[in-house]
Parts: sequence; C-alpha cells; structure tokens
Amino acid sequence: MAGSVLLIVTTFANAFWAGWLLALRPRQLTGTQDRYDGLHTTTAVFAVPFMLVAGLLADKWGVEIVLLLGGCLAALAFVGLDRGNSLVPTIGAAALLAGAIAALLVGSLVLMPHAFYPAHPARSMNLGFIAIALGGLGGGLFVSQLTTTWGHHKTTLALAMASLLPAACVVSTPAGDFGDATGGDITLLLSDVRIVLILVIAALCFPLDAALGPWVRRYVREHAYRPSSATLMAVGYWVAFLGTRLIVGLMLPTGWEHVWIVVWAILAVVILTNMLGAYSPGTNLAGLWLTGACCAPLVPTLLGLALRNYAESAGLVLGLTAAAGMLGNLLVLPWIDATRPECLTRTSLRGATALAVVLLVPALVLAVIGIL
Repeated sequence: MAGSVLLIVTTFANAFWAGWLLALRPRQLTGTQDRYDGLHTTTAVFAVPFMLVAGLLADKWGVEIVLLLGGCLAALAFVGLDRGNSLVPTIGAAALLAGAIAALLVGSLVLMPHAFYPAHPARSMNLGFIAIALGGLGGGLFVSQLTTTWGHHKTTLALAMASLLPAACVVSTPAGDFGDATGGDITLLLSDVRIVLILVIAALCFPLDAALGPWVRRYVREHAYRPSSATLMAVGYWVAFLGTRLIVGLMLPTGWEHVWIVVWAILAVVILTNMLGAYSPGTNLAGLWLTGACCAPLVPTLLGLALRNYAESAGLVLGLTAAAGMLGNLLVLPWIDATRPECLTRTSLRGATALAVVLLVPALVLAVIGIL
C-alpha cells in the first residue's frame, strides 16, 4: 500500500458512505410513497451532471475540498428530509443528496490509487469498490430499525451527524497525502475514441452491476428454495462478489484491463444465459455465485482503465465515466430492476443478459484498439 494509514481510512470511509447513500431507499424518512418516488427519481436526475461537476472541482480545487463538500451536503440532505412533505423540501433534499453522492463517489475514486497502488489504478479501484459494496449492503438496511426505535426525527439527525464522520477523516489526514490538483480539457478527452467507448461501456456496466444484487433473494424465493439454501445462496453470492474484487485488487496485471473486461463480459453472458434455463430448485447454486464473481470486477476495472489512460485528468475522466454510468442507471436500470413488485426475477435476468450481450460490442472494439 502506497498511502498512509490515515489516507486509507479516509478513502474507505468516504467510499463506504458513498455506497451507503447510493443504495439508501429512505421510505421511512420521506413520509409518503409519492414523496419517496419523487425523491428517488429527482436524485437520479441531478446525480448525472453533478458527477461531472464533482470531477471538475476535484481537478481545480483538490479532492479533499470535494470530499468535505460531500459530507456537508449529505448532512444537509438528511436535515432537508426532516422538513415536511411539500415539493420544495423534496427537490432541495434530492439536489443535496445527489450532490453529496457525486462528491463522495468521485472524490473517493480519485483517492483510491493514492491510497493503494499508484501504478495500478484498476487494482486500486477493485479494492476501493469493496468499501462501496459494503456501504451499499448497509444502505437502508438499518434505517427501518432506526426509525422504529428512535423515530423519524432522531433518525434523520443521527444520519446527518454520521455523514460528517467521513469529512472528519479528511480533516485528520495530512494535506500532502491527497496529491496535487490537476486539470484536463473535456473537448480533448471526448475527441479520443477510447474515452467514448469507455463511456458507452460505463453506461451499460453500471446498470448491470446495480441490477444483479437486489434480485438474489427474489430469485431463490421464486424458485422455492428452502430457507437454509436461500441463505446459503445469498451469502455465497456476496462472498463471491466481494472476494473477486479482493483477488482482482491484489493480482490483476496492469496493461490488460481491456482484455479482462471482455473476458468477464463473455463469462457473464454465458452464466446469465444458463441461469435463464434453470427452472427447478437446486440446479444453479454455482451459477448464482459465478454471476457475482464475473460481474463484480467490471465497473472498477473499467474505471481503472480510464484512469490509467488519462491520469493527468483524474477528476475529469472519473467524473465523466461516473456520469455516463449514472445516466445508464437512469435510462436502463428501470427495465431490468428486480426490486419492482410487478417485475419477475426471470424478466430482470432476460434484460440483464441482453445488456451483457450489448456490452460485448464496445468492449471488443476497445480491446482491439488497445491491442493494436
């Protein structure tokens, strides 16, 4: 590890909270289902341009300023969620929440190579994304329990205060550990066919990654697995998912990221197609685990590839890639989201399989360009 202990802790803390906010479904914090739907959609819309803004600010002002801003915006967002059910507080809370997600996510992405392996950005991203995934698993998991125990007002206040803890880690880390602010030309970046392909792949990878996790429990329930088997499958999926990121983060060779993205995409197509053919319980235990193992490294490795090619514009390129991914979530994820009550898991799997097939096209083109 290249970074100091404080820098590693700061990176993990901010990445964890970014993942928490991304996965948070604050139904208990918004009062009504209508307000929840409005908050969720508005936050997703705001998050797309805010990712780019966060990247530009990281290059101009420094990543530590962006992370501090993200923590403060998250705290203000939870305060806003405590202020009635009218339209203006909802839009304001959504904007603040989107700004916090963008600042924390892009800022922690920029920090990951500084904290782990400066010469291996893809490995650094895979290690850092473990914290994002763990935050995602926790996002919303305890909110219902907290609301039941403490009530709406105390819960939002506690979450607002908790949002300041990652900012406290930033303040405690020496300024020299964050590296110097850089700068980049967005028009020059977008004129490179490689970055365009990376953005297209990101717009497909992000919704695929976001769609697969939530359907695990529904999959085992719809296939009538016994409770013990269902727990084993769910735990095995997340162990495979996080374990693969850890292995890739420790062992991925630099220089062949574009090839590995193609390999994982092909394996994802094969395994998801096989999952579609499983109709009886007990026939696809390994398939579910392999799905997590194949899809886990796609997004972080893609971000590492983008950063390796454009390290001098770290904030800008990561902000652009994250914005493309969020746009993909906004446009594609609703079609393959298994959390919708009316959507069967098999329908979501068909959409995820088709998405993985489409993903292969730009990934193959990028790999050919990289090899040549």
